[in-house]
Amino acid sequence: METFGERFKRIRVESGYTQRRLAAEVGISGAAISQWESGETKADKVRAEYLDTAARVLHTTVRHLLKGDGSEGHTKVSKSVRVDAFAIHGMVDDDDFNPETGVMIPVYEMDVSGGPGALVLEFAETKYKLHFTRKWLKDVNAKPEEIRVARVRGDSMQPTLWDNDKVVLHMGLTRIRNERLFALAYAGEARVKRLYLLADGRLRVVSDNPDKTKYPDEFIEGDDLNNILIIGQVIHKMGEGGL
Repeated sequence: METFGERFKRIRVESGYTQRRLAAEVGISGAAISQWESGETKADKVRAEYLDTAARVLHTTVRHLLKGDGSEGHTKVSKSVRVDAFAIHGMVDDDDFNPETGVMIPVYEMDVSGGPGALVLEFAETKYKLHFTRKWLKDVNAKPEEIRVARVRGDSMQPTLWDNDKVVLHMGLTRIRNERLFALAYAGEARVKRLYLLADGRLRVVSDNPDKTKYPDEFIEGDDLNNILIIGQVIHKMGEGGL
């Protein structure tokens, strides 16, 4: 009969995950996965939230990981359709908010544009606020004051971002990392674009919209580079885009 560790390893391998990749999905170290599989960490010592996440990533159930399907032999995991669904905690007002476990981040009307752009004057706070856990802030290595939630305007970043979607900006991340999304201010406009810093020093500004006739790549170079302000990196998105 398979042990928990043997079963877990088999299911992981069948699902095409390395220990390191699965650990990243679950939010733990690769060493922890290794300890599960070797039997160094017993099943009853594995934290429930980690086991639940691992089961979801591997398209199986916690019961199957722990017990198998009840047979004596080597069982195969049935393939299921993955649907990520999350419970929403409703808060009537700020009195329901626990500042020890979360923070409320205002949504700003910065008119961060996914289209032609809009004048950037200042962050104008709206009446809307979104709840983020302190654990999430720790995971993205951000302080609450470094986070901005802003609206996207236009269709140039479709299908990645749609008009009126919201993006979470980490204003502490301003060093350009190729292929990542950034909010930037240039020539009096604010935009969300995919940036590439080329070997010759030019900055390539890319729209995800495949219509390159309407949204061609832009190349910024020379003194014009001094007129660019990187507002922050997009680290999260939310919205109804594409529905």
